[in-house]
Amino acid sequence: MTKVQRSNQEPISAKDWTASTYEIKVKPTESIKRMLTYGQYVHINCPEISKYEWHPFDIANIKGDEYLNIYIKKDGKWTQQLYNLLFDSGASTNSSLGEQGRVEVTDKELESFSDEVDLSLRITGCYESIYKYVFENQVVVLAATGTGVATNASIIRYFLANPEEECCMI
Repeated sequence: MTKVQRSNQEPISAKDWTASTYEIKVKPTESIKRMLTYGQYVHINCPEISKYEWHPFDIANIKGDEYLNIYIKKDGKWTQQLYNLLFDSGASTNSSLGEQGRVEVTDKELESFSDEVDLSLRITGCYESIYKYVFENQVVVLAATGTGVATNASIIRYFLANPEEECCMI
């Protein structure tokens, strides 16, 4: 069974990080929040672009985060169209890291979410990835480029938030 989240009922914020990468932040449903852990990915559909196209994206989250943080590279027609819908609607805000590496959204940022964004995202997930095996090994080397660093970031954030874990040199 797949859980689908309709984001048109919750605010969507976006931040333009580089010329080719942006982040969207959306509040997950309670069912997605319960499943959320490091190294996962979600599928996103934006009916305003295509009713039938779903795209996988790594999430940079750990258990307990308030929002899903999804980093997207403008690398194709669909991701460029999503970028245009988000940034032409005024949904852009800033994000910051708080205690224990968790992404925090300030009251000011919550107020800056645009209620006028006529955009809905459908999100399925969270799905496990190969990264779930990281903790079964004594030695692991994490390497990634581009938006692939989102998954590594969630694993590193996990260890920063859980320093009692025996592991690791970061």
